Parts: sequence; C-alpha cells; structure tokens
Amino acid sequence: MSATYNGHMLNMSETEFAAALAVRVRTLRMRHAYSQEELARRAGLARGVVINVENGQRLVRPASVRKLARALAVTPLQLTSD
Repeated sequence: MSATYNGHMLNMSETEFAAALAVRVRTLRMRHAYSQEELARRAGLARGVVINVENGQRLVRPASVRKLARALAVTPLQLTSD
C-alpha cells in the first residue's frame, strides 16, 4: 500500500514514509537541541509518540504531524515532503 499523506511521498510504502519522517523529525529535533521529552512537551504529545515516530514504528495522525511541525518551526508540508 502506498502512503498518500496529503498527496506527498506518493511513491513510498508506509514503511518508507515512516522511515523518512523519522529522519526528518530526528534531524530537526537535534538541530533545535531538543531532547525527545522536550519535543514531546512542546508538541503536546506523549514522549512515547516521539520515540515511536523517530524509530519509524508509527504512522502519525495528521493532527500529530501538525503539532510536531509547529514544535519544530516548520510547516507540515516541509515535514512530510520529499
């Protein structure tokens, strides 16, 4: 099954999408010098959600993508685009 998150990454499987998102979230988190706990707090999410996203173990709900993007000072499109 292809991941069709808001029309982006159309040629990726769900596993590939989760892996790409994991790299983006981790890279941006480290760029901001946030711990996983700090990112979770800023995003209003449980720390376990951040851990699962960064490990590529969880497909994220659109609302969580928006929260992560806001906490990382990017748009949801920037967070999920190729």
